[in-house]
Amino acid sequence: MLFGALGLSSCASTQSDYLPSGERFAERPIDAKIDVYEGDIIPDRTYTVIGEVYVSKEAHLRSYKLENAMPELKVQARRVGAHAIMSITEKRSRHLEAGLYIVSAKAIRYSDASE
Repeated sequence: MLFGALGLSSCASTQSDYLPSGERFAERPIDAKIDVYEGDIIPDRTYTVIGEVYVSKEAHLRSYKLENAMPELKVQARRVGAHAIMSITEKRSRHLEAGLYIVSAKAIRYSDASE
């Protein structure tokens, strides 16, 4: 369950994590570029899905948007060794008195990358 994986608590906070799948890769440098493929756009080069990255935030649902979550999604993508993220999904729900905003994406590695 996603809520359990993220370790959500009742206090207002931002949580993020990654779930690698299959082969593990070294973490990429903090300044490594992470490409972002939104909507139905897919890379024009061969890639492999290497995991999922997540960000959740307890916030006013209208105030927190994808651009707020994107920096942390990229941090998690670097941690799992990804070159890019794609298939981004956003979910908003009410949790008791707080709004819960969850963003997830597939972390991918390019097959032709040198690193």
